[in-house]
Amino acid sequence: MSKLSGLHLLSTAAGAPPAKGDLVELSGETARHLLRVLRARSGDSLGLTDGRGARLIAGVRETDREANRLTALIDTVEMQPSPPSLTAVLPLIRRERMEWAVEKLAEIGVRRIIPCVFERCDVSRGSWKRERLEQRLREGCRQSDNPWLPRLEPECDFTQLAATEFDTQAMLLIGMQGGGKLPSFNASAGEPPVAMLVVGPEGDFSPAELEVMRGVPNHHPVNLAEHTLRAETALILLAAAVRRRYSDNDSD
Repeated sequence: MSKLSGLHLLSTAAGAPPAKGDLVELSGETARHLLRVLRARSGDSLGLTDGRGARLIAGVRETDREANRLTALIDTVEMQPSPPSLTAVLPLIRRERMEWAVEKLAEIGVRRIIPCVFERCDVSRGSWKRERLEQRLREGCRQSDNPWLPRLEPECDFTQLAATEFDTQAMLLIGMQGGGKLPSFNASAGEPPVAMLVVGPEGDFSPAELEVMRGVPNHHPVNLAEHTLRAETALILLAAAVRRRYSDNDSD
């Protein structure tokens, strides 16, 4: 039999991940993808995760396509080290672009995503649906073998974001033209870095928003490109640059 591609999500309910020898039942979207797309059969091997760092290898025992359900026996359990705790603030943009953006952010490995209404956001182009974004988050983790499922926070506006989040962040990284270089992270200090990544909407930050962010301790304007980028492109580029910088430091 075959090894099925991707890292498939178990229930993300609180609790310890399954142990070697446990029999787990998969249903819902995960089972549908395994049964309908990958054609899972008894004896196949597949990768599983609880979305909180556990990477599991399991063997398919029974399948039931009509009931959309299969069972698998856990063979190995490996806990992945915690990545940098990156919170990505995603300006409200068109729904299809938001869905694409959260999937890519999941592939890169951000830990939280906050949809945010900035002063210059155009919110007249349709609303996003939470279930669709969560589905794309799962797809991003499955495709990239990322065992850390990002948490999708409720939508907020910039005033709420500044009041509730800025003081909790060790570093505020602001993607903008005219910024400087990305700061270094001291990977040897112990815990992975905590940072919030913020980029402006299509209409850019307002002067009032810039003033608020410039007053945050340990804020860093970061120049991403010589050209003007879409909001989602800028945020993905910033997240990827931070992960690369941290990985480079960690390997020194």
